[in-house]
Amino acid sequence: MSEVTRLADQLRRSCFGEAWHGPSLQDILDGMTAEHALPRVAPQTHNIWELVLHVTCWNELAASALNGTPLPDGPDSLSWPPIEDTSNAAWQKVLERMGGAVVALKEAAERLDDSQLEETTPGRTYNLYHLLSGVTQHNLYHAGQMALIKKALFP
Repeated sequence: MSEVTRLADQLRRSCFGEAWHGPSLQDILDGMTAEHALPRVAPQTHNIWELVLHVTCWNELAASALNGTPLPDGPDSLSWPPIEDTSNAAWQKVLERMGGAVVALKEAAERLDDSQLEETTPGRTYNLYHLLSGVTQHNLYHAGQMALIKKALFP
């Protein structure tokens, strides 16, 4: 199995299951409503909805980078888009967008060959291997936060 295939599989597992560590993003978010995604465990912390938007944003940015678009430099707010609609329909669209972003990144990664993993990520000083493994780690880091928020608010 190629390294690209392994990285793409780990990315998929971070969102859609069969992760070694435990529940994937999809497992944690399964059955969650907009009402569940909005509360904060403490002031000035992110809620689950914001975390999903953030994860989605980085998967989309990484897919764009694999297609040659430089990752943006700028304020942290670029990767923390605001919640514009708090309806259940909007929440379902956010979840679909997250899943689509992970699939798009996985598919973009699968179009690479292993030799390309050493290429520099557009707009950064690190290589594409670092980007792909980093996005997977980022997904799981925030999945852990979501799981803790869910457990704290809805025991």
